[in-house]
Amino acid sequence: MLAESQLYTFLDRKHNFLIHFFEGQKLIQELILTHNIKGNGFSYFRDLVLSFQPMMTLLKPHEGFGVYIDSEEPYFRWKIETNWNGQMRTLMVPESLDITPTNISGVCRFTKIPPGNKKPYTSFIELKKTPFDQVVNNILKKSFQIDCKITTSETSDQSFMILDLPNENIDKQPLENKISLNEYMALINKDLQKIFKSGFNDDEKIIHAFESLEISFINKRNILFNCPCSKERMLLTLKNLWEQNKKSFFKEGEKMIEMKCDYCKKHFCFSKEEIIQ
Repeated sequence: MLAESQLYTFLDRKHNFLIHFFEGQKLIQELILTHNIKGNGFSYFRDLVLSFQPMMTLLKPHEGFGVYIDSEEPYFRWKIETNWNGQMRTLMVPESLDITPTNISGVCRFTKIPPGNKKPYTSFIELKKTPFDQVVNNILKKSFQIDCKITTSETSDQSFMILDLPNENIDKQPLENKISLNEYMALINKDLQKIFKSGFNDDEKIIHAFESLEISFINKRNILFNCPCSKERMLLTLKNLWEQNKKSFFKEGEKMIEMKCDYCKKHFCFSKEEIIQ
């Protein structure tokens, strides 16, 4: 049985970089069972999830974010919503998508949701035959304004995000011979690829693999697929739609309406009386 998916944070004290390592095998397995996406389409869906999920480490307590890609060429719609607590949900439309796009043309919208129902921050990125990995890193630069990069594994359901820390030590003294993010990526990539190929799903093995590289374990958190949909929320949506179009909302003789959550595939049934009362 697979252990719950975890997002680990490690610190390379020697080079002053953070490594956020996402072990996502259990999460991806749950998404396979939930979404009916096949072949190359699911491979692409998987890469999207693995790429964006490590970004949750950039959130402050009780914040959340959503990424929404409206691709026109090729046509698809993808959404991921995740929060500081490690709860996430995602979907892709159409689920019949069976290609692995190398470039995307359309729009990407990023929304960061602060705690306390305050006004969210939203940014838009125009996509013009944009490579997939560039979409992720554009969001990091434009929305978070930090220097970091995300890489997904080709052999396991895992990914990592490397974050360049300020060029100073704990005493606020400048570090000598500090290497750039690209230089560090080149330096550490071979070792991280070995960890990818190992496909570890066990806490001790993952932490030991990094500590053997003299990289310190800082913390970890569970990543869980969780959809907050409910019959009450669905009913409120239907009531609002009915209020806006009472004359033609129901078909002649229609007494029941069925709705399905696109994120978790739960079905909800409502009677006409429930909606109009």
